[in-house]
Amino acid sequence: MLTALLLLVTGDALFDGKSLDGWEVVGGGKWTVSQGVLKGECTKADEQGVLMYKAPVKDFEARLQFRISSGNSGFYFRAERVVGQPLVNGFQAEVDAIEDVGGI
Repeated sequence: MLTALLLLVTGDALFDGKSLDGWEVVGGGKWTVSQGVLKGECTKADEQGVLMYKAPVKDFEARLQFRISSGNSGFYFRAERVVGQPLVNGFQAEVDAIEDVGGI
């Protein structure tokens, strides 16, 4: 689960804390917003998906707080959609429920 997502582009927030307006679900999974929290869930490995901002973004500042209970998650940036798995190509800050995962 991704909590308190705040992406700033020259002072404008990309996530309004209320909806997925401006965002596109790529692949599977379930994406919801409740009480300012963006939540992504997936029950099967073949349902993996990502949430991508629809408009191109040049310079930005990302501030994220994650809470993950199991599985593997992360934050892609400077990424583009591709056909098939892994759905996108780009940089990813990895987040995992186990301690031996890390890197960008």
